[in-house]
Amino acid sequence: MNKPSYRVLGEGILVSTKSLEELGDLDAIIFDCDGTLIDVEESYYLTTRLTVSIILREIYGMEVKLGRDVNQVIKLLKMLGGFNDDVNTASIIAQTILAFSPKEHVRRGKLNRVDISIFLEDVSRDRSWPEFVSDALQWIMNKCLELYGRYATREDLENILDGIASSKGREEMLSDFRNNICDGSPSNMLSRLFNEIFDGEEMIKKLGEEPRYVRWNGAIRNDKLLIQEETLRDLSEMFNGRLGILSGRRRWEAEYALNDLLKYFDSRAMIFSDDPSWCEKPDPMGLIRCSRLLDSSRILYVGDSSEDLLMVKNALEKGLNSSMASVLTNDFSLNYFIEMGADIIVEDVNLLPKALSGRPWSPFKLP
Repeated sequence: MNKPSYRVLGEGILVSTKSLEELGDLDAIIFDCDGTLIDVEESYYLTTRLTVSIILREIYGMEVKLGRDVNQVIKLLKMLGGFNDDVNTASIIAQTILAFSPKEHVRRGKLNRVDISIFLEDVSRDRSWPEFVSDALQWIMNKCLELYGRYATREDLENILDGIASSKGREEMLSDFRNNICDGSPSNMLSRLFNEIFDGEEMIKKLGEEPRYVRWNGAIRNDKLLIQEETLRDLSEMFNGRLGILSGRRRWEAEYALNDLLKYFDSRAMIFSDDPSWCEKPDPMGLIRCSRLLDSSRILYVGDSSEDLLMVKNALEKGLNSSMASVLTNDFSLNYFIEMGADIIVEDVNLLPKALSGRPWSPFKLP
């Protein structure tokens, strides 16, 4: 396959030369949320580090400190296409640390109410500790780089990790984790802890439950907007209000973070992971349904990770006229998006109006 060629349409904007003509026919746009509309490094990434730290200390008696270097591991996992669910990311990080642990036998503790403040300082450090944790994180990064450009899921990495666990005599630890901590049910311990850390006590109660493990404000408060209102206003005018959302985030989380900005989106064309019609990316059915709700004949999907681009390609195979605008909020995404032929690549989501307007091939003009 020939490597796609790109034209520079301004600082921070690349457009595939093959796609130039087709992009002029776009009539609607659908957005991902995390990493596209919302910066989640201090919310979801922080939740991942806290969740893994708490499980390893409280259940397995391991004194580990997971620093901000874990964020790079998370970003690489996101480029495999099968880690749209952050609980799967936390699971594979925890399992790898268990496999690399020097302890042959560890205590099997019980997770009770934890004090988040005890862990916050540890997960705010730059580097993880001790050395075997760094080794485990490096193994994940190396494996992700080996798989770079190929689709891989948590189960795929678990199958590879089984060999490491077997050679180190850690099969029982991983089996215990998979059967008792993260058993695949929506209410398993890992998922419950993760959601309580992210949601916070107030929201958990609003959802009709009592926090089981954590009482604090919630990492969701650290969400930061990447998209500017001016950008959405321009795009809404360019596309006559035909803006939608397709995101693995839960609906209330999007409402919390985006707040008044949701008025720029068609309320009928917003699909989230807690909706009955949700299909895990890169399954294209959500994109197809969202496109139909917008009555679009050629849709543009805006996302930041490999499952987003894979979903668009899968939708194309199903007959949906769809294009991909890739936002470079992941340090490892540029080469992937170029190699895989994303139609538009922008350094900042707020460059989209410029990328779609004022060009000879485009019918769009900035208001």
